[in-house]
Amino acid sequence: MILASAALCFSILTTFVLGVFVMHRDTPIVKANNHSLSYILLTSLTLCFLSSLLFIGHPTPAICILRQTTFAIVFTVAIASILAKTITVVLAFRATKPGSKLRRWLGASISYFLTLICTLIQMCICGIWLGTYPPFLEMDTYSEASIIVIQCNEGSLVSFYCVLGYMGFLALVSFTLAFLARNLPDTFNEAKHLTFSVLLHKFLKCVNPVNGIKNELCGDGTLMTAETYDILNFQSLPGYYWTQVKVGELTPHKKELSINEEDIDWPEDFSQIPSSTCSMTCGPGFRKQSLEGQPICCFDCTLCPDGKISNKTNTEQCIQCSEDEYPSEEKDRCLPKTVTFLAYEETLGMILASTAFCFSILTTFVFGVFVIHRDTPIVKANNRSLSYILLTSLTLCFLSSLLFIGHPTPAICLLRQTTFAIVFTVAIASILAKTITVVLAFRATKPGSKLRRWLGASVSYFLIFICTLIQMCLCGIWLGTYPPFLEMDPHSEVSIIVIQCNEGSLVSFYCVLGYMGFLALVSFTLAFLARNLPDTFNEAKYLTFSMLVFCSVWISFLPTYQSTKGKAMVAMEIFSILVSSAGILTCIFVPKCYVILLRTDRNTLEIWKNKANT
Repeated sequence: MILASAALCFSILTTFVLGVFVMHRDTPIVKANNHSLSYILLTSLTLCFLSSLLFIGHPTPAICILRQTTFAIVFTVAIASILAKTITVVLAFRATKPGSKLRRWLGASISYFLTLICTLIQMCICGIWLGTYPPFLEMDTYSEASIIVIQCNEGSLVSFYCVLGYMGFLALVSFTLAFLARNLPDTFNEAKHLTFSVLLHKFLKCVNPVNGIKNELCGDGTLMTAETYDILNFQSLPGYYWTQVKVGELTPHKKELSINEEDIDWPEDFSQIPSSTCSMTCGPGFRKQSLEGQPICCFDCTLCPDGKISNKTNTEQCIQCSEDEYPSEEKDRCLPKTVTFLAYEETLGMILASTAFCFSILTTFVFGVFVIHRDTPIVKANNRSLSYILLTSLTLCFLSSLLFIGHPTPAICLLRQTTFAIVFTVAIASILAKTITVVLAFRATKPGSKLRRWLGASVSYFLIFICTLIQMCLCGIWLGTYPPFLEMDPHSEVSIIVIQCNEGSLVSFYCVLGYMGFLALVSFTLAFLARNLPDTFNEAKYLTFSMLVFCSVWISFLPTYQSTKGKAMVAMEIFSILVSSAGILTCIFVPKCYVILLRTDRNTLEIWKNKANT
């Protein structure tokens, strides 16, 4: 009780911290710490706390299989997020150096890709573990003299320690990088440039003022008379005599200044002719900024702000680049922006598309296994017709993610979200129908029960049809009022124009997602309440875990979706579709395929009858 209470308290606390981060997502401290990775880390930590509940209570074969793998995968997501945050800090510092080529690696998509790859490697290790020598339920009669302990044997200890070792390796890499980066500066300020000047003369006096009219050629702000002034230079003569030699003239009323540089005798301290300007010239990319209380010839050179350039010297105002252009690094010219989208040819698009194809093929393979073994007890006992519908919809879910990759068009923008919403609704409605069937099947076994009339396949089909029809109506209202449309986004990235689909009505979009979330929550609640039914009807446990994974993924998707832009936002939605679909496929069908393909001795009518009797 103490451990379960502690796990629930810590999961609630982590959810509260996630809420705080989401509410204050626009504050500097949240932005400076990569808020999208923080959301993923907090969500995975919540699941880490909840995964500890699998180790409490009466163990079953399904729990033994899911216990270590669930813990390993969610912990790997957490450690991979920390590793991504650490690498981002190091690269952010290195990228500030002149000429650094590391800025291309600072995008949010790289962090998501690193987290995905680390998690997929762990999932592959867990899959090998489950496919070779998985955990199983055992009775321990030797540990204590008077007690038999029901526990889960880890099966292959090599696989178990490989899973732990991989997490330890990721943690060691994160620790090493974080330790080496501990002394990085808190901020990365640009160095300021100091300007030195040497005056030609110490003083320039105005003589014979006639009135108080200000003249910029006069040192004390008065108008000079219409006279010509000689400019004298102190020169030394033989015998240590000093005399004044005329080297030029100044005519104030004509604003003329003439100097004969050949006649000037400079002291030996001057290695070159000194400059008579207060400030150096501002080159292209900079603008003049006057100094308060200083003469007009004294100014600072300020770098043009973001989005602006200056292509001349001593420019007072920078020029704004157009929306389809961006400033060069020197900010002395505008360069055309590159039009881009999440394409199949780039690395991220290729990885996501390959993942979608692989999972769709895997789902088709599972469907084939179920069809071939349709007359076995494990397939019959879990409502095979609904399993066929669920597997078909999951295949379409994986394939629907391909609509988010490639050059978008107006037609694709209309079909993208609606197709995803409808096929996902079919999948969730199938899980809901399976959950209700499990509950009713148990209740109907009681003598005199009137629930048997509701156990027919037509009732399940009707429920799926009604749930899907409601979602189709929501999508129809969305398309009929303010549908998605194609747009060019020139603001998400500095040098890129992103071609993307605008969701149109955000209210309709969140209504569609909210309806799927409502169905998933109902399925999760019913499956959780039915998790302790007899082993003959134990599919509720698998349904519970599948809906837990689904809800966790999409709860973490919403704040991350709001905080990302451009291609990263599209990649995040594809990632959520793939992970949630893979979670449903893994939690529900992997244990059954394991029994069908590897433990055929358990897939007999006698075994199922014995379970029912016990």
